[in-house]
Amino acid sequence: MAKGLGATDRLPREDVRARRANARLGIQTAEPSGLTVSHAGIAVVAQSPILLDTSGVGLNIAETYLLISGTDLTFANPITAAVTTTNDIKMDSDTGEIFFGDGQDMSVVYNGTNGIINTSLVGASDLVLTCGAAKTLKLTTGVYKDTNMAGAVLSGPVGLRPGVVNFLDSAGADTAIATYGVAVGEVVSGSFELQHDYMEGTDLVFHVHWQGITLPGGGTDNVKWQLTYTIARDGAVVAPVTIIVKESAVTTQYAMNRSDFAAITGTSLLIGDQFLFTLARIAASADGYAGEALLATVGIHYQADTLGSRQVTTK
Repeated sequence: MAKGLGATDRLPREDVRARRANARLGIQTAEPSGLTVSHAGIAVVAQSPILLDTSGVGLNIAETYLLISGTDLTFANPITAAVTTTNDIKMDSDTGEIFFGDGQDMSVVYNGTNGIINTSLVGASDLVLTCGAAKTLKLTTGVYKDTNMAGAVLSGPVGLRPGVVNFLDSAGADTAIATYGVAVGEVVSGSFELQHDYMEGTDLVFHVHWQGITLPGGGTDNVKWQLTYTIARDGAVVAPVTIIVKESAVTTQYAMNRSDFAAITGTSLLIGDQFLFTLARIAASADGYAGEALLATVGIHYQADTLGSRQVTTK
């Protein structure tokens, strides 16, 4: 910001050139109006910081843009008037940061790959978002989460429930950690609720984590699972069950395996829906695994787009 000049004051040659250039761009810097730009642009490309002395009068940019590249923009005095623009403010750099706080405690930057908000520049601070009543932070692209249950806590019908066995380590030693060991013909049952962060309308993938502690007889044996499920909703009758199967190979003794079923269409699913299921081990199509399949966890992979729901029963 240029200061007022007396009758005998002279501007350095560089300032004269700058004022002439500003005049061509439509930049006004005379006292006491502050810096006003109309129908033009400020394009700054420099190697040293720019000190903008607003002297408490504010900065007004109308119908134009402020482009800062390769330098810093610093206000020497607090701005008592609002800084207003009807157009974009562009940080034309993959290293330039916007700082906030009296001690420059927080910054926002795009580093060429990721957008980064840093609230720990001086001391660690919380990042607080206020969305208002019945509003929340929402992702346009969902992220994946898990609803998993320990195999050992599942129920099962009398006479078909698996026996309890222990997981074994890579040397075959007993870990003393108990679970169900599922043989062909044995069944477990369970249920869970679709969580309030669930991205309604997206698919579910039911899966089983399990260990085979018996050496595969032919080098590669198979374990086949059958999932019988229905999805219920409060105030509605329970729909008929659907049955899907998944067969997985066992190649390594003591290894942990994961069997992923085909995706369950989620077009009509909502938070709070109840997933009721029975998981059975059935005869493999060929080369059936002779040992038991020890259940670690069972559950679903699902997509989430919020931290929770806006209200107790609605997304």
